Amino acid sequence: MKAAVKMMVDMSLLVMLPVLMAEILTGQEFHEWLGTAMAVVLILHHLLNINWLKHIGKGNYTPLRSLITIINLLLFADMSILMISGIVMSGFVFEWLPISGGMVLSRRLHLFASHWGLILMALHTGVHWSRVVRLGTKFLEKSESEDELAWLARGLAAAISIFGVYAFIQQNMSDYLFLKTAFVFWDETKTAASFLTETLSIMGLFITIGYYGQKQMKGLKGMKHKTAKYLAFLIPILVCIGTICWMMTGNRASPADSWETTPSVATEVNDGYVLIPGGTFLMGSPEREAWRDNHTVL
Repeated sequence: MKAAVKMMVDMSLLVMLPVLMAEILTGQEFHEWLGTAMAVVLILHHLLNINWLKHIGKGNYTPLRSLITIINLLLFADMSILMISGIVMSGFVFEWLPISGGMVLSRRLHLFASHWGLILMALHTGVHWSRVVRLGTKFLEKSESEDELAWLARGLAAAISIFGVYAFIQQNMSDYLFLKTAFVFWDETKTAASFLTETLSIMGLFITIGYYGQKQMKGLKGMKHKTAKYLAFLIPILVCIGTICWMMTGNRASPADSWETTPSVATEVNDGYVLIPGGTFLMGSPEREAWRDNHTVL
């Protein structure tokens, strides 16, 4: 019974995440309510797996257990950032909270954590995907076409992964993962179905990476249990510290051009003005950015 509940909870998280990534399609209010529901399901997920937390510092650490712990701790930190930044930016569900300021930082953190969360959750699913494989094998163990179906599943995983690489590039995921932009760029020609298909294929890509990665880690030997245990906790700490330092120093926006930094350009009319080349503006969510008043007609 408990295993079935765990499966339903995990599947719910996998279904909600791609929909949450499509806030521009769903609207901010629906996004906030669904995000709140996902936070509740996440808490339930941790309660159902409380034994893992109780034994996190006990027993021997293999390279595989170290990898799983690293992914879990990073995912926990990522989801915590998502929930906190989402509450700060909330304009509907948590609007009643006396929170002021921090909108710009929260938006950047939310954008950053949401895309990393997609990858980390997929990797988390991938390292535990062997349970799904065992369940499928149990149902097919008496089937004469078991081998054929196994190769069909591998071929499907390969096809999804290849399309996932294309979708990763198509959605400019690296721009959001490394905060090269502070806004979500939306392709108006893309339908909701195509966006969700691309997002699911990206998840499929990293689920496949996680699954085959954990299979390779099982065969690793020679690492001392104490070393693997130290790495399991040290790597997430270093990643978090490095990310904070990077966001505070290496990712600062450069000052805007002005007459002091940009030399004047000669024009046909000597009017004394300075010509500053324009750039590209990426529009954020209208509801969140408040870029128009209530009387503006679109």
